[in-house]
Amino acid sequence: MDCIGQISNAIIGSVPDHPILEDCIRTIKDNWYAFDSSEVNNIVYRVGPGHFQVSLMKFIEDPSLHFIVFPSSFFYSLDIRDRVEGLKKSTNQGWKAIKSLTKPESFAVHC
Repeated sequence: MDCIGQISNAIIGSVPDHPILEDCIRTIKDNWYAFDSSEVNNIVYRVGPGHFQVSLMKFIEDPSLHFIVFPSSFFYSLDIRDRVEGLKKSTNQGWKAIKSLTKPESFAVHC
């Protein structure tokens, strides 16, 4: 699997003892010290989506595991740039612009 960008850990559903989440828990202490604390976004890589993605990628090609990684558009129907532009124009016209950019596969809009 090619992985361009980041996997978000905003919404996770799992059965008990899932190996990906167990790996996240088991490695979080080591990962806490693996990044330079002066880096602005280090928390994202230490314990956030970056950490989750590292664990996920360890298991991505394991045929015995059954999991689904949904595209971000299922939960975030608008790109951050589109949201910012739409919110700048907090008029009825702005909301129409946001609605026109919403993806049909989206379950919700997160602003």
